[in-house]
Amino acid sequence: MKNDLLLATKDGLIYVSHFVKEKQMAYKLNKKYSPKDVSKVEVPPRIISSMDIDLDEIARRNFGEVLVYFTRVLESNFLNIDLAYFYHNIKTLSIDDLKDKMQKDTVLAEYLIDENKIILYDDYLKAIYHELFHMASSITRNGKFYAGFSQGLTKNNVGYGLNEGYTELLYRRYFRDVSTFVDAYNEEMKIASYLEKIVGRRKMESLYLRADLMGLLKEMRKYLKGDELFDIISKIEKVSYLSSALNKYESKNFSPELYLDYLRSIYILIFKAYVRKLKKEYKKNWMSNEVLGRRIDEFLEENQIGVDLGEHYYPFVDRYDFVSIFNEYFEDVGIYLKGSKEGK
Repeated sequence: MKNDLLLATKDGLIYVSHFVKEKQMAYKLNKKYSPKDVSKVEVPPRIISSMDIDLDEIARRNFGEVLVYFTRVLESNFLNIDLAYFYHNIKTLSIDDLKDKMQKDTVLAEYLIDENKIILYDDYLKAIYHELFHMASSITRNGKFYAGFSQGLTKNNVGYGLNEGYTELLYRRYFRDVSTFVDAYNEEMKIASYLEKIVGRRKMESLYLRADLMGLLKEMRKYLKGDELFDIISKIEKVSYLSSALNKYESKNFSPELYLDYLRSIYILIFKAYVRKLKKEYKKNWMSNEVLGRRIDEFLEENQIGVDLGEHYYPFVDRYDFVSIFNEYFEDVGIYLKGSKEGK
């Protein structure tokens, strides 16, 4: 599959190889390897951008009222230090409405990072705030794109699926009352929401607005082994690819079995990461069993996680999976949850 990824470490840096062949999927990060077609996951460029923007001038632009509202929401909810890319881009952003002139199959809108332009192909309320979050979290330097949780030399960047999922999450979180939501990036968004519970909301939002994929990978590395980190990033990309094929009704490119297998693998790793986080905090802070139980309930929003495919609902993980992982990791401290598949 063309959007497999391979993460490798060298000299403390993280590298990603594009277009990895299936036979290389068994690669482990602790083995020596010299991948081809490698791009380095880098710390994004830091810029100094004046926060002094002319809202009156912005209001006179195409969709100026939307831009002013977006600005006020961001300034009310995020630290100025996290909005450097936003202040840099908003000053020259343009928006083209092609709704009545051009339709683009399954694409409602897009942000062209190299032109700092949003193009709308459908009703603006369906996508403009999503694209504005892309604008607020993007920068280019020396021909490389840094956009939220994705990086690369082309639009098919490393981290594309996770970036779209988290962008959609923020869009729905902060602009729920002024938007017309459509089904888009649902699985990527749900995965991103669970990862946020591990990294922390404030931290993850900050990393996103700073386009700091490296920082996110380092946060995840605290609770995931090297090969697990590769596995989860790789499979999020695959889920996004298959979701796109499904949305475009390209049934020949969509495999339900692979799709469900990738989703299950991702959530099992997410469960492991969260349990490891709990274990680390429990041993350090000696939280009570009551607090521990509350943290688990807050994490598990539903007893079963699944996906609708056509007319059918397919579950791929449930509370039993989490309980089994929890009991395995907390066995040495004498704590276990009831309700595992092993009958505990």
